[in-house]
Amino acid sequence: MKLAGLLQGIDKKCVVGEIDREVLGLSYDSRTLQRGFIFFALSGQHTDGNRYLKEVVSKGAGAIVSELDPPPVPYAVSTTWIQVEDVHRAMSIISGHYYKKPSEHLCLVGVTGTNGKTTTSYYLESILE
Repeated sequence: MKLAGLLQGIDKKCVVGEIDREVLGLSYDSRTLQRGFIFFALSGQHTDGNRYLKEVVSKGAGAIVSELDPPPVPYAVSTTWIQVEDVHRAMSIISGHYYKKPSEHLCLVGVTGTNGKTTTSYYLESILE
């Protein structure tokens, strides 16, 4: 799937680099990133994904999605940099496009209340099967 298609609906602040490239996967963990993947630089509770940018560039990331300004050339010349306002929202939209919007094919049922939730869920399971 092409990066340009995955970026539809994303509020991009800045894009530096080629968007007509094939995306082979998605990752927010530098340890699982492979060549051609999009890397989402998330700020987490224990660490910030932006600290691992040199590593993901050296591993061949196809694109980096971050809230930070793009670095000066020639730091990320081989990697497309996509600066966004909210990297979590961008990851949600891009993931939906990449995996062909699986949430549109889900049927959800919620059961709330004080008593009878387990029994009700078993009844619903039996009926729906």
